[in-house]
Amino acid sequence: GNRAHVTANPATTQWGYDISINGSSNIWIYGTTVENAWGDGITIDRIWPFPGVMPSDITIIGMLANNNRRNGMSVLNLNNTLDVENSRFKNTNGTSPQAGVDIEPGFFDNFVNDVKFINCDFIGNVQRGFTAETNNTGLLNSVVVTGGSADSNGDEGVFIDGTIGQATISNMIIANNLQCGIYFNQLQDGAGIITGNNVIGNNAGAVEPDCSGGNIYVTQSSGVKISNNIVRKGQNGYFPPYGINLN
Repeated sequence: GNRAHVTANPATTQWGYDISINGSSNIWIYGTTVENAWGDGITIDRIWPFPGVMPSDITIIGMLANNNRRNGMSVLNLNNTLDVENSRFKNTNGTSPQAGVDIEPGFFDNFVNDVKFINCDFIGNVQRGFTAETNNTGLLNSVVVTGGSADSNGDEGVFIDGTIGQATISNMIIANNLQCGIYFNQLQDGAGIITGNNVIGNNAGAVEPDCSGGNIYVTQSSGVKISNNIVRKGQNGYFPPYGINLN
């Protein structure tokens, strides 16, 4: 990437990608490093203007996203199927959202469907490790993150907000994040599953009441299934440090 050489005003610009997939289908990316991007290491979106052409059927294996400025990966639109395996998203820093991975159908008529991350790591990002949210405007259907880790991120380890379908976090190690390990908000009734995770020592440095001190925090959601997790309460948080907080 070219972040070291961009002369634009960093306060007003966030675009510039190592890889941009717009409206393409049947894509396979293997063993690729995306680093030092002024914006996102990799971004996935439709072809604009609306309705444009939606991307679909994308497979990414063995990617390293490191030291990108906005996000390691951003997904704004996806018609069907993004499979990411054995990849690492780390050290995102520079301009918000500053996440390892950001699933962000946050504009009118944006839609993301069927996202799976398998044995991936989200490490040392300035804000969230993995985030998927709609901002109450786009649509988000089916997000699965299984295996791998979310460690030492500056906000939540894994944050899911506003899905209209399944949201599953399973078999992960989620530790040492400065706010919640796992945060579920405004999920569809019965859509959330948190199982088989090792969630320890999160909320160690929170300075705002965003997560209410929990390793696992579920709010404004019903029917979330939480099972077979190892959870030890957070420490030194803004609120009393809960292991699991259902609100």
